[in-house]
Amino acid sequence: MFRAGLAADGPLCVALLGACARRGDALRAEAWLRRLAAAAGTAELGTRGFTAVIGALMNVGDADRAHGWLREMEASGVQPDVVSYTAVVQAHLKAGRAAEAEALLHRMRAEGPRPNALSYGLVLGALAERCDGAAAERWYAAMLADIGLPDTVAHNAVLAACARAADAARVELWLGRTMPVGRLRPDEVTYTGNTVLDAYARGGSGEEVEARFLQLTAGAEPWVSARTFAIRMRPWAYAGDSARVEQQWREMEALGVRPEACNMWALLTALARARPPRAEAAARRYQESGRPQAARRTTTSCAR
Repeated sequence: MFRAGLAADGPLCVALLGACARRGDALRAEAWLRRLAAAAGTAELGTRGFTAVIGALMNVGDADRAHGWLREMEASGVQPDVVSYTAVVQAHLKAGRAAEAEALLHRMRAEGPRPNALSYGLVLGALAERCDGAAAERWYAAMLADIGLPDTVAHNAVLAACARAADAARVELWLGRTMPVGRLRPDEVTYTGNTVLDAYARGGSGEEVEARFLQLTAGAEPWVSARTFAIRMRPWAYAGDSARVEQQWREMEALGVRPEACNMWALLTALARARPPRAEAAARRYQESGRPQAARRTTTSCAR
């Protein structure tokens, strides 16, 4: 670029850095940022130039360098925006550093720029993975106070955090706060229903899961998925009740729901844990499935 006599103006700098970022070449993006800053000044690079490099580092999970460029950006007089900060939040989360991500979100709330729905949603998703329902509830309240957005994804992240902690009571409380079903997309209804069932499956018996399933589906439009049946099958599978799992398999097929790996896992587990174990039946069903990878996957392989 310099040999061709091109001036290092703002749009050209941003385009070059963005190209490096899109290719996933974080090292080259950093090298060009330093070179362009020396040639044209940091003001010419602007917020978008720095953010492109931060995004490239976020994509490779290098939280320390991403955060370092955020500090460099501020020190050079370039004002980060919510996209810059959110990229660093995501980098910390990808590196498994939820505490640092939360600290940065606290700073955004106190000093700006104001977090957006994505900023909050990333942290809520991480808290769901950690089964930290209490912290998820606090951040959801902060989100509503700051931006007043009844975000379904964020709401379901709180549901998921409580469900993964097997806290069915909290799940029921949050279910009561769910936006009217008429305002939800079909996939959102399915996710919410599955999240509620998952809470019961983690902490209760097969009978409790079935009772809650009947309550959720009574008078409602069909919303079940392969994961719904995998959740229903799970308690029976661990109990070795292969007859009940096979019955639910037939019910799933009758509804036109295509079995997935998570359902095969439940069936094979039930057959293996039956008393006496039904090894021949397990081998037959495994071969009939035509999916040799199915037995090595867990219930999480089913989407929604």
